[in-house]
Amino acid sequence: MLWKLPLPASDGLQYWIEQESTNVAFEFHRRFLKDAVRPHMTICGPIGFLAELAFAGSMIFGVALRFAGALAVSYTVQLWLGLYGNASDGRPMMS
Repeated sequence: MLWKLPLPASDGLQYWIEQESTNVAFEFHRRFLKDAVRPHMTICGPIGFLAELAFAGSMIFGVALRFAGALAVSYTVQLWLGLYGNASDGRPMMS
């Protein structure tokens, strides 16, 4: 999770947001990433960090598991759709 904070030494989240905005499955998702997320990385970085911290804390302490699990699934589906066309796993890109 720490690489997602907008620290001067780490631009990992910026890189993966750029990958998502070029390999996304749906055009509305691409527009959202380019117009809303990328320009506001100083806000979105800590929000993503806190969301993942909340998911982990919920599962560790057993608090609001169904709610946190549903949010975590939606978070993961967003990531999967964002990297849908990424061929970094060695397979050819879907066309």
